[in-house]
Amino acid sequence: MKLALVVQNSKVLAMKKKPFQSVSQMIETLSENPDFIKATKTDAAERELVSRLFALRCANGVSQEEMAKELGCSQGRISKLESTTDRKLRLGDVAEYAAALDMELRVVLAPKRATIADEVKYHWACVKRLLDSLVDLAKQDQTIAGGISRFFGEAAVNFLSAILGATAKLQRRAKCDRGIPVDVVSVDDTARPSQRRNRVPH
Repeated sequence: MKLALVVQNSKVLAMKKKPFQSVSQMIETLSENPDFIKATKTDAAERELVSRLFALRCANGVSQEEMAKELGCSQGRISKLESTTDRKLRLGDVAEYAAALDMELRVVLAPKRATIADEVKYHWACVKRLLDSLVDLAKQDQTIAGGISRFFGEAAVNFLSAILGATAKLQRRAKCDRGIPVDVVSVDDTARPSQRRNRVPH
């Protein structure tokens, strides 16, 4: 089955004005063929890990031939691995592929119905554990403690900036038919609880 993408002039202009954040978003914007959109989304979902492996290899400037030499296999095997689906990948192959790029494989098991909020909580728990490990490391040397302290300050600013940025986006995208309460603080307010509360107007 051949899939064709028909693009109208108005949609091309929209593409030039605003960059797309993913292939799926581009297809949804430019294509009027629902079957093509569905097939593209399905393919992307089935090849998420494979696509990441391919992107990592390219980002490291490693060719398929070089990867094959590193793994002691043929270039054809690398090509086959990068064109398959996630379900057909073997865990050992992924681990070897990662090791060839000077990386290690880490497996995370999560509930199928986990929400985005659940994922944020999970990652925050991981960050908390790592921060505690840095505190333990700081006990060994005063110089190390100073460096970790500076890092904590930098991390706090970056984290706060990310939260404030997300909050600003939430306010802009809030629906006008119902107010959404959002706590807003400035950088100067970070040392004390926020005393201000904004509500998106009706």
